[in-house]
Amino acid sequence: MTDLLFGVDGGGTKTHACLSTLSGDVVGFGVAGGGNWEGIGLDALAHVMADVLDQCFQTFSQGTPADVVAATFSMAGMDWPSDQDRIRSCIEPLALGAHATIVNDSFGALRAGTSTSWGLVNNAGTGGVTAGRNRSGRVFRTMAEGWGEGNGSGGLVVAAIHEMALAQHGQVEPTKLTDAFLSAADLHDPMELFEAMARGGWEPGSELAPLVLDLADSGDAAAVRVTTSIAEQHARDVVGVARVLEMFDEETELVLAGSVHNRANPIWAGAFGAIIGSELPLATLVTLKVPPVVGAVLLSIESLGMDGESITQQLSSGATAFLSKD
Repeated sequence: MTDLLFGVDGGGTKTHACLSTLSGDVVGFGVAGGGNWEGIGLDALAHVMADVLDQCFQTFSQGTPADVVAATFSMAGMDWPSDQDRIRSCIEPLALGAHATIVNDSFGALRAGTSTSWGLVNNAGTGGVTAGRNRSGRVFRTMAEGWGEGNGSGGLVVAAIHEMALAQHGQVEPTKLTDAFLSAADLHDPMELFEAMARGGWEPGSELAPLVLDLADSGDAAAVRVTTSIAEQHARDVVGVARVLEMFDEETELVLAGSVHNRANPIWAGAFGAIIGSELPLATLVTLKVPPVVGAVLLSIESLGMDGESITQQLSSGATAFLSKD
């Protein structure tokens, strides 16, 4: 029997699972679709969990789920205390050998990106969430509901629609956003576009966010306003979390996670960085380069009172190698 660590990163569009030894050797990996129960439902989430676990043990046939001595599920949709029971009902059938820890997916991304067990993270992906853990182990995060916080790609798209409507109403200058969204909807008249959105004929999604960022980069005034305002809100989220956790006066790593940060748009990066540089001058920005599921496994080993830093490089290399085969 080999003592095993298990970690899951369940996001809005994908789920990764990683099985490793206590020394950080990745022995199994699983990939499936979205793992946010709010979007797919609990029955579907149970199937996703069973699928990624099966994939891990298809690779590592020498072990069984009973050999797992620590497991962390870093999940989108783990937003409120009541979500613990919902998600746990999908995990218990896995028959793991250890009690599973369930956290919001921001904490997995945080641990994956930091060189220590504490720091800050801003996730600007399909949605948005900001979280932190201070030196004493206290944690705090935003609600991930879009209330009083940045909402990643979704926020960019919604704000772009408002700019298009302002232009349609003659309140601001015309914007190339309108033509870009018309093309995406395969329509030709702006009022047809607004009617399609109002009456359910077409629903713009977060996949349109790159159009907004690209137009901002090309100088479209409305797209620049949208990109700047959403980036600034994400930066203010970080400042708020740092305030609650009393992390202003110490050096800390700030992990940048999610598709919007990864796109490295200069308008976004400039607006975000300006506020961070002014309010949190001791923060070091770190773009997340390893799979967030690595953070879930590190949280697992640290839950045993063991050192996660010593296995980080081995774990990161192994998880990245498995993903490169996919």
